[in-house]
Amino acid sequence: MRLRDKYTKKQIYMQIRNLVLVTLGCAVLAFGASAFIVPTNLLTGGIATIAIIIQHVVDVYTDSGFQVADIVTAIFEIGLFFVGLAFLGKKFSAHTLYASIVYPAFFALFYRTNALKYITDTLTTNFNEPFLGLFLCAIFGGLCVGAGVAITMIGDGSTGGVDIIALVVGKYLHIKESVTTFIVDAVLIVAGIISLRDLPNIVPLGLIGVISAFVAAIMVQVLFGSMNANCIVEVLTYEDQKVSDYIQDVLGRGCTIVYGEGGYSHEQKRIVKVALSHKQAQDLKAYIAEADPKAFMMVTTSAEINGEGFLPFLTPRTAMLKRFLSEKPDNGRSKRIQGEDTK
Repeated sequence: MRLRDKYTKKQIYMQIRNLVLVTLGCAVLAFGASAFIVPTNLLTGGIATIAIIIQHVVDVYTDSGFQVADIVTAIFEIGLFFVGLAFLGKKFSAHTLYASIVYPAFFALFYRTNALKYITDTLTTNFNEPFLGLFLCAIFGGLCVGAGVAITMIGDGSTGGVDIIALVVGKYLHIKESVTTFIVDAVLIVAGIISLRDLPNIVPLGLIGVISAFVAAIMVQVLFGSMNANCIVEVLTYEDQKVSDYIQDVLGRGCTIVYGEGGYSHEQKRIVKVALSHKQAQDLKAYIAEADPKAFMMVTTSAEINGEGFLPFLTPRTAMLKRFLSEKPDNGRSKRIQGEDTK
């Protein structure tokens, strides 16, 4: 009962932590898009480029000055979420839906109130070197967008967007998600260049936008990869059942018990082997220090772990997205608990 109580408290803590991280990630992402990307018409692909195109069309054909970029962003974010929900089933986490609502709200707040207009004007209108200003917008916009996406992913959420299209296409046409994502972004950038062709230097804007998207991708990999590094843990202990219960009940992971023999004593030994995040490995280390101080624990950092409970066997970019659109594995725990309840 004590383990289950701890598990419940831990789950509550993790939910609060994840909501805070998703909210923070959406705010950072909205900051980057509204301060650096959308106001400067940087064509980086994704929903931001769709918003830029539609905003430009409205400006040209209505001459009303009405802002629609935030409305377009909200419609496509929420709309694509439900497209994914319809075609991929009930595999979308609540945090993904939450991010699909919170991100457009932050973007609308920054965009409608012109709260970040000073930053944009400083780098463009009031800057002696306009292309250098746009280049700085691309770099820092990419850093903010990448950081926002990574923080959201660390909080067990996803901003979704056009990557959901890649997942749907991959399911029905068996095309690699990375290929579909590249095609969609390339089509959007080309469409943006054609739609905004009356603007001066639109081709350089498109190329600078590609640099910004590249910076964002690197930022996601650096932040998300470092925060979610995994490791293989092997524990040699006489309290293998307690360690196994802790891993399954508290850490929510499955484990394997390997039988071995001591090289000197030829004594039969049991080794608990499990794949964990580095944070979980530290939690396990603290528990073993109390449960069996004489235990022997080895931690090996793993570059990547694919399979149930970790990254699917997909390309890196969409693997990170699909991880947070997948159902959380119970590692057989529900069957074990059900069996205990029937005893």
